[in-house]
Amino acid sequence: MIKTLDLRPHSLVKDKRTAQVLTLQQARLNIAYENRSPIPPVDGEWTDVDPAPITEEWLKRLGFSPDVMPTSVDDSGSLSDGDDYWISANEKLVIRFQEGKAHLWWRWSATALHELQRLHLNVTGEELELKDLNHGK
Repeated sequence: MIKTLDLRPHSLVKDKRTAQVLTLQQARLNIAYENRSPIPPVDGEWTDVDPAPITEEWLKRLGFSPDVMPTSVDDSGSLSDGDDYWISANEKLVIRFQEGKAHLWWRWSATALHELQRLHLNVTGEELELKDLNHGK
């Protein structure tokens, strides 16, 4: 279940019945179209959608690109390889993606797409939206 306050209309979630990753808005339209009774939030939580996990494929589809940031410089001035990072399309957010979690600095992390979208909005002031949702399930 996902807390109602954690979601926005374009938040990416997984429809429990179909396991498709959709925006909350699309999931609610599908429920209405299929004549399923939408389950209203219970105690402030959505019960008909689940968090969608963050994967490298979803990071790419959201406009992030992988990069490696050097962690040190040796005596000759050469940079050593460091951790793998992902940079958002607007270049305003840099995250480290490791074991299914997106980490921002040492303090914040996200394990679901809607959490990453909220983190992006809080840090950059811009929505992180998917341009084409038709590829992924």
